[in-house]
Amino acid sequence: MRNAIGAALLLIVGCGGVQSEPAAPAPEAEPVAEADAPPASDRMQQHFTDVGIARDAVIQGDLEAVRAPLARIAAAEYGFDLPADWLQWVEEMQQSAGGYADSADLLAAANAVASLTESCADCHRTTLGGPAIAEETEPPHNEDLVGWMTTHAWGTEQLWIGLTAPSHEAWARGAAAIIGDGAISEAEGMNEALAPQLEAVQALGVRAREAGQPAEMAAVYAEILTSCADCHTALDGRR
Repeated sequence: MRNAIGAALLLIVGCGGVQSEPAAPAPEAEPVAEADAPPASDRMQQHFTDVGIARDAVIQGDLEAVRAPLARIAAAEYGFDLPADWLQWVEEMQQSAGGYADSADLLAAANAVASLTESCADCHRTTLGGPAIAEETEPPHNEDLVGWMTTHAWGTEQLWIGLTAPSHEAWARGAAAIIGDGAISEAEGMNEALAPQLEAVQALGVRAREAGQPAEMAAVYAEILTSCADCHTALDGRR
């Protein structure tokens, strides 16, 4: 019996062993898909919109409304199409937004907006990108209280364009509009309680005109935003 088993084993070995089904070929690797995120250029446009929303919220003195757009910027995801020369500025922008998303006061929120805007300008300056600048328009007339406030709003928008694009021409237009012509206290229908606040904004316009470096421009812009907020909240009776 033992000899029969041994003979059988020798026969199996001699015939090449037990034949098994051929192994199935390994499946081809699935291509790695890009992250589920919109193109980088679309992300930049959304960031520009969100910074604008945060800026307007600061101007209105609405601290709570500042947080959501900053949080969106901080949490944004990018696909693999992000150009290498954008990376530094995107990281800087998202870190700034994340650090200020829980701003405790309007000045901190205004500094967040100014810091983000400065990062945008640095990137645009380096990559030769940035938003298109609209044709120059004339500022509103500042003959009365409404006129001065409208002119300051127009000037603040020009400063925003000047800081973001960046554009020295737009920045200069904004500073000139905020400075304006004549004495604010003598404007028709001027509110005595608001006149000092509008004059404070006017003085910041002089500082904006004299600012030459991006950091100086960002700092004075943040102060202008908070001064606008002080005026608006006082006008609304919220302070």
